[in-house]
Amino acid sequence: MAGLNLTLNVNEFPREGSKIVLVVDDFREIREGLSFVLNQHGYQTVEASNAFEAKFMYETLPIELVVTDIYMAEKDGLHLIGELREIDPNVKIIAMSGGGGSNFPECLEWAKALGASKTLTKPFALTNFVEMVHSVIDVA
Repeated sequence: MAGLNLTLNVNEFPREGSKIVLVVDDFREIREGLSFVLNQHGYQTVEASNAFEAKFMYETLPIELVVTDIYMAEKDGLHLIGELREIDPNVKIIAMSGGGGSNFPECLEWAKALGASKTLTKPFALTNFVEMVHSVIDVA
């Protein structure tokens, strides 16, 4: 499988009382930054640099929420949203994009149509991001 290079110890997941958020972005700094902020707010995070890793993690771990970029190499976030919805029609997803493609901002509308719970335009305020995560996770 192209682009899949990870090792997981599933016995470490989840920590008591912690919800797992999967952060998917091909830019390491964005993944790490969003994970850091979520960790500071009590969430446990796992990171994927592409849609292949993300799908594997979603099938392997008890993921509560997926936060994914739209424009990524190999397979974009729209394909990932569709695949995750096939696995779990109730998957909670926040799709984000800062452009980079000729179909921006329509790609966020498409993400919503495919089943994303919420969408975000990069750059965004981290407080807005955390509030959105809380609201999506807390929806029954």
